[in-house]
Amino acid sequence: MRAHKAWLVFVCGLMMFSVSACGFGYYRAISQPAGPSSQIQQATEYKVLPLDYSGIKFSDLGYESEAQMKEEFVDFNKDYEAHFAEAFKTEGVAPKKITMIGAGEKPTSGIVLKTVVDRIQLNWNAWSNQADDFYVTVTFTDAASGKALFEGKFQVKNTAFSTAFGTSMAGRLNNAAFNLDWLLVKIMSGGKAQPEQY
Repeated sequence: MRAHKAWLVFVCGLMMFSVSACGFGYYRAISQPAGPSSQIQQATEYKVLPLDYSGIKFSDLGYESEAQMKEEFVDFNKDYEAHFAEAFKTEGVAPKKITMIGAGEKPTSGIVLKTVVDRIQLNWNAWSNQADDFYVTVTFTDAASGKALFEGKFQVKNTAFSTAFGTSMAGRLNNAAFNLDWLLVKIMSGGKAQPEQY
């Protein structure tokens, strides 16, 4: 019994270390505006472009072809769209209207949200169970004027927080989509990511 308790303490300590060693468990701001955007805070409608991960090379992630990568990434944008409602609940704030738009659309009202996945660093393996890192650039633009309201660079982990969990690439992408939406909801409600790492 004593050995069992000691093992549990060791495992819990290891889990805490894995999060605290990097200082955050879900996301951190690499750069963002110093002050919050009141226009983003007060907005009630967002036009959200699909995730842009066109700069990610299949070979950098260990795939043998572009087609193989696309096969595993097929639901990434679907998960990105689906998790916004859950992210508002998780953050405990009133939901705002999210309208998904096509990559070529140019709306004239609301705030346009664009998220570019600049780089993906795969860390997970069966031994370490470490979260992967998604480096993203987030831009909020006033649709009517074309004025940029916010631009920030973030490191988002795919640590399991939502109901989705899995060690497959599809599951890890699902977790990344949720954590990214959660970060974006924090910006929508607070005008910037607060706290800067979590």
